[in-house]
Amino acid sequence: MQIETAVTAFYNRAELCSKLDLDERCGDETLLERAYTAWGERCHEHLLGDFAFALYDEKRECFFCARDPLGIKPLYYTEKENQYYFANDLDELFRKSKTVKHPNKEMIRSLLHQNGVAYEATMYEGVYRLPPGHWMSVEKVEKQLYRYWRPETIKVNYQITKAEAATRFLELFDEAIRCRIDEVETTAFELSGGLDSSSVVSWLRHNNPEQPLNVYTMRFGELSCDEGQYIDAVASEYDFVPKSLRIDQTDYSSQYDMTFNYMVNPHWPILVTYTMVFPVVEQMKREGISTIITGQGGDHVLTGNPYVLTELLKRFKLLELMGNLYLMPNRRNKIKNYLVLPFLGEKTKKVLKWALGRRSQISQHNVHKFKRSDEATSGLSLAFVYDLNTVTGPLHALMMDAAAFHAVEKAFGVEYRHPFFDVRLVEFMLSLPPEFKVGRGRIKHLLRLAMKGILPEKIRTRSGKAEFSDVLLQQINAIDLSPLFDDPEIVRMGWIGREEIELLYGKYHNRLLSAAEILKFWRYINVEYWYRHTFVSELGAV
Repeated sequence: MQIETAVTAFYNRAELCSKLDLDERCGDETLLERAYTAWGERCHEHLLGDFAFALYDEKRECFFCARDPLGIKPLYYTEKENQYYFANDLDELFRKSKTVKHPNKEMIRSLLHQNGVAYEATMYEGVYRLPPGHWMSVEKVEKQLYRYWRPETIKVNYQITKAEAATRFLELFDEAIRCRIDEVETTAFELSGGLDSSSVVSWLRHNNPEQPLNVYTMRFGELSCDEGQYIDAVASEYDFVPKSLRIDQTDYSSQYDMTFNYMVNPHWPILVTYTMVFPVVEQMKREGISTIITGQGGDHVLTGNPYVLTELLKRFKLLELMGNLYLMPNRRNKIKNYLVLPFLGEKTKKVLKWALGRRSQISQHNVHKFKRSDEATSGLSLAFVYDLNTVTGPLHALMMDAAAFHAVEKAFGVEYRHPFFDVRLVEFMLSLPPEFKVGRGRIKHLLRLAMKGILPEKIRTRSGKAEFSDVLLQQINAIDLSPLFDDPEIVRMGWIGREEIELLYGKYHNRLLSAAEILKFWRYINVEYWYRHTFVSELGAV
């Protein structure tokens, strides 16, 4: 047996080594080989952690590869002259296979219009990724792809009480954090001031106040996204001084410019800003940090969604429905979208759209339709399907592979770990009624209940969260946009109309862009820059 490529973090290592009669000091590759020898294609059932690997089974003369349920670790592959190549990094895959890069035009179009790409696709023709929660075997060039993680089969437990759920949540939360800490001295904890990262730090300090933690924060000065007051609330409650960096003073024009960004991560257009984390991680690395514990995943797993109103009405929980609705913003829209439209038939909806003269905003672009052929969601509640898509949908899969943490890990040699993406915690949250996630008009209801007396009240009861369009504008302001948009490739290739670019460009110059438009403009800038950086500049045209 030969390991072709592997990147792993096993959180049940002691249990695995006991089952496989291995010394706990063995390497991950030894553990992986023994697990496959013992359990074959079902080895994923025994692996708890973040993993993506490919191996060659010499006895069966086949490749086998698998990826963790949430897709924390990436795996790419390509086929060339009847030979398969695998790698956890696209640079390595191109080096191994000597594949010539060709743009995946359909996916570029879909990224521009839908902010997503197909589950197996990348931005290159003929280069693929193994989707999260899948394994794949290749035998005599015949490929078999199987989705082993099927959270749609989870049954919602309507009998559990909120008190019971809060207790169980804290048990899982505690284990999800602790199993990801190898050595606390070399582990950093991000503290943004939001509910999620604040809960991680507060929980650890509450349970072991004498244990020093390496806590790092980002401060944004006068920018609206600064969360200093919430960071200070945690630090004051638990009597520690975090290490803070002023991110609003970051040099985006030279030190951390677009050339640097695409040198670090050249294979995906940047969809959200992650340049702001580089100065922080640089300091972490200088101070001996090897692992970073984040609050990422909390928004995916804990938030809930407005279809809670639909389900409460279906279950005739009218008092709870009215309590939620009364405290929600935009109540008229909520009534229309979640208490009226879900109960209309599809034909009625189509007639209403026709009568109102509404047309699909994306159908005219002939973009890719994302769908899994084996996913059965009929009969599931709209609230459950929404939460399901948040952790299994194409946007989640894209954000995992084009994520900031991969670029940072590659640039600085650190590893990000995400307790809220612990599969046990994710499955538990999916098993709860939707009103456990959205209650009294607020998202993350269960987290707020569970953290009472632990998380400072200033944070536990807050309703808003930071919005980083100001940081995006700082980065956009540092770019010379004229060369990009005088004759944009994304227009020349027919992916975007010139009028769309000119509209956003004009609004940008007149400082009229909304937060949503800033994100869209940033996406257009980065697809244009990425395409030129990857394909045009290599030909000497730029």
